[in-house]
Amino acid sequence: MTVQIPTRPTTPAPDDAGGIRDTAIPLTRLTRVELRKLVDTRAGFWLAASIGVISVVVAVAMLIADRNSPENLNFGQFFGMMNIPTGIILPVLAILLVTGEWSQRTALTTFTMEPRRERVVLAKLAAALIAGVTAVIISLGL
Repeated sequence: MTVQIPTRPTTPAPDDAGGIRDTAIPLTRLTRVELRKLVDTRAGFWLAASIGVISVVVAVAMLIADRNSPENLNFGQFFGMMNIPTGIILPVLAILLVTGEWSQRTALTTFTMEPRRERVVLAKLAAALIAGVTAVIISLGL
């Protein structure tokens, strides 16, 4: 006589409609996490801070260089020159955002919480776009 041991099912319990429950993390939360991870590291923080500092230095240098002929200074020149640091440093921040998953050893946690890689990449893209638009708006304000 053989005795059968009851086993537990290994698949997730179906919901009322008969399908598997989908408890996806909202994309807004993933984007907020990626924005936070953008400046959580020392390199990310100082690169983000250097965009603002270099933009101010460029504006002051333009004022000093053209102090004898202020009619040569206009809004377009200031805005264009202040966006040069943004155009150079912001792509570096975006690269750090993508490659930081592996150097900071957070990839395992990220993939455990959200196993669909395309949603994580989409959140990283949204975070980079938000950072870029924010940098341009700050430059516009300065």
